[in-house]
Amino acid sequence: MIQRRTFLALLGDERAGTRILLQEPDPDAEELAELTALTDGPIGPVGAEDPFSSTDLGHLGMRNWQMPIMLRRPGPVFAPAMEVTRAQRTQELQAASRS
Repeated sequence: MIQRRTFLALLGDERAGTRILLQEPDPDAEELAELTALTDGPIGPVGAEDPFSSTDLGHLGMRNWQMPIMLRRPGPVFAPAMEVTRAQRTQELQAASRS
């Protein structure tokens, strides 16, 4: 594990690969150079998560995209606005994934 002011990196094997989590939106030139070096010839896949969408990693062949998240305050859940059918077999789950 490598921990710096702006990022945390886990170096894994061929299967797990290298995982980088940006923890601050403003890596300096030295930290950015270290991030670049971490992706240079690693074993396995490389994934970087930037929750700030502020660090350009295009020079590493990486693109920015936002993962969907859902936030809701604790409390009772309202009844669904549409019919909900529970998928119990593989075929039903595959059909639900396609729709």
